[in-house]
Amino acid sequence: MDGDFRKTKIEWTEQQRYALGQIIDWYGRGEKQECYLSGFAGTGKTTLAREIGRRVGHKVIYTSVTGRACAVMARKGCDPVDTIDALVYRRHRSEYCAKNCKTFCEDRCPHKRERFGSKARNPESPIATARIVILDECSMLGSAMAKDLLSFGRKLLFLGDIGQLPAVMDSGYLRDREPDMHLSQIHRQAAGSPIVRLATRARKGMPLQLGDYGESAVVYDIANDDLTSFAQIVVGTHRQRRYINRRVRRQLGYGGKYPEPGEKLVCLKNNRTLGLRNGELYWVVTAKPDGGGFVEMSVQDETGRVVDVAAPLAGFGGDGNGSDLPEQPFDFGHALTCHKSQGSEFDSVLVFDEGDVFRGEAARWRYTAITRAARRVTVVVPR
Repeated sequence: MDGDFRKTKIEWTEQQRYALGQIIDWYGRGEKQECYLSGFAGTGKTTLAREIGRRVGHKVIYTSVTGRACAVMARKGCDPVDTIDALVYRRHRSEYCAKNCKTFCEDRCPHKRERFGSKARNPESPIATARIVILDECSMLGSAMAKDLLSFGRKLLFLGDIGQLPAVMDSGYLRDREPDMHLSQIHRQAAGSPIVRLATRARKGMPLQLGDYGESAVVYDIANDDLTSFAQIVVGTHRQRRYINRRVRRQLGYGGKYPEPGEKLVCLKNNRTLGLRNGELYWVVTAKPDGGGFVEMSVQDETGRVVDVAAPLAGFGGDGNGSDLPEQPFDFGHALTCHKSQGSEFDSVLVFDEGDVFRGEAARWRYTAITRAARRVTVVVPR
């Protein structure tokens, strides 16, 4: 459905029309900088975001915390879009050769990387002259980053989903705030989406029935060969996360205790200086244990940015909490807990249903896990 939005005549729901009117009214007034719109999956938040951009006309900036969330926005027609980090901050950088070439490293050198050092708020950011900034997946927004974003004084529209699990500890700028508007009516065009159907059943506490749902499915078991056919695996507990990560690593041929080039990792602790954020995914470029309990790594994010880090070996295969570990902790990222994956979206997701572990939050857990998928989801339910 996302690919043909420009050819589709919009049929607004009553809730969408109301929210659109409220947002236009808010934008036209000057006394309130922020507006917060929440909506369940399939209720048309992105459609509203595009329409707001169209009506404002120019100097509209779309953004989110992660590059993955920005890519989803771009695919749905929200453009121009970039991460808050890239828009708000300016980094000091130097260039170096990842292979330590002994000869002079020309611009054409295939090994050349950018090493990022400190960063500071960029007064020349495009946000400084924007008419409105529209921020998706706002549950990921931390207080420090929100303060820097708001310091430009531009109108800021937050988009989120109160049906999901509460924001993680370090991403709670909007944690206790009620949305100004909430969309609960599933749009007719989204009602047939298998992901929306499964997510809606999960949110309402209804059982997920075995079977195929278009490209998606609910199953009892999954073969090892199929583990690597998904962009991301989502689980509930750290015990399951460690187990699935071991299975995937074996399937991919990674046998060591520390990460290897090409392997996917998850960052476990924020580092504002290096531009690293807890929960974001990285891929190993180089990795070498230093013999003192750390592994020296170059890691690359999905935009191609490479950062040098010293990661404690204790973080790999641990409890997923890096706050008490020294230097810059990472863990294997083939499988993530649902809480760690909040705010992200992947083309295809494999969910191991552990919702019952969370008791009163079981429905929200399943809903959050399923809605990490943009195009295809398979849910492995317990027998």
